[in-house]
Amino acid sequence: MNRFRHTASLPTRRELLLRGGAGFGALALSYLLRDNPAFAQPPVAANPLAPKPPHLPARAKSVVFLFMEGGPSSIDLFDPKPLLNRLAGQRLPSHFRPVITPMGETDAPLLASRRRWAQHGSGGLWVSDWYPHVATCADDFAVIRSCWANGLNHSAGVCQMNTGSTLAGRPSLEHG
Repeated sequence: MNRFRHTASLPTRRELLLRGGAGFGALALSYLLRDNPAFAQPPVAANPLAPKPPHLPARAKSVVFLFMEGGPSSIDLFDPKPLLNRLAGQRLPSHFRPVITPMGETDAPLLASRRRWAQHGSGGLWVSDWYPHVATCADDFAVIRSCWANGLNHSAGVCQMNTGSTLAGRPSLEHG
């Protein structure tokens, strides 16, 4: 007898990682493996908690998932904005939607980046002067530039980043 009739079926490990880490790796992996017959849906096991055989032999020795709430912005680390430096001191161009700053300002001048930028590694990853040691290993990690959120503020974005939902109270891989 199922004591938990009010809940959906238990998620697979893939679904748990997809929801818990916002699916960054799963998105790329699902695209790369979309036509591979080895990744067809396996038959359902009698015990949903029983370990499932891996699709491929494990190669990774470890995974580091950095979630740096309160850390430096990607704009200061990996995202140079040369046009922003050229427009420094001017107002936002009129073709942009109005921007309201956290202090309620609507017509503040644009500020130039204080960072210096250089391309590193064989991929030419832009890295700021705040990360001189990270720049030396630019080919050893991935920078994801396609993140977006539904939340209107940081707390909803943080919640969505860690749970896949802007609503509080959802399961998360993060612990405090």
